[in-house]
Amino acid sequence: MTFNPLDEPVDHILLAGQRSPGLAVVTNADSLRRWDERRGYALSGARVVFRGIGLARPVVTLRLLSAEDWAAWHEWRPLVQRPPVGERARAQDIWHPILEDLEIVSVVVENVLQPVQVADGEWNVVLKFIEFRRPIPTLETVGASQSRPATAAEKSITALTQILDNDGRGDPLQALAPVLGGGG
Repeated sequence: MTFNPLDEPVDHILLAGQRSPGLAVVTNADSLRRWDERRGYALSGARVVFRGIGLARPVVTLRLLSAEDWAAWHEWRPLVQRPPVGERARAQDIWHPILEDLEIVSVVVENVLQPVQVADGEWNVVLKFIEFRRPIPTLETVGASQSRPATAAEKSITALTQILDNDGRGDPLQALAPVLGGGG
């Protein structure tokens, strides 16, 4: 899905299949890549090794604006209120288009902050999550970027340079053939 908030705004999250109360604003969702730089002694540059995707830490701010929002919050709060112990020791499915675009589908609750009044009749509750994703082995050395094919002029320059490097041995007309249209 490609999220377009101008045409299809979404003002809630689904956590364990239940719609969040009030207006939900998702922030801090990302797709962090972990990299190692492997350098050698007295060398410029380095090999870059991809070590996998880090865990996202999305934050959801619930804006509670009415008595109905507060009533819905009190019904919905058990999803995030108690630490996962025993039967509750499971991640929960989460959905929002922003999270879906980043392939974040499951989370655990890291923290639930106290409700804070931000304006007359408006309260915010901040929920901090950590993405849940089973570990899979990932270690990949990244190769150089794919080079583009040499142009006719570059081919001729390379061929002429080789003739000069070989003390003039070679055919300059054949080296110029890619530019002159004689092959390439």
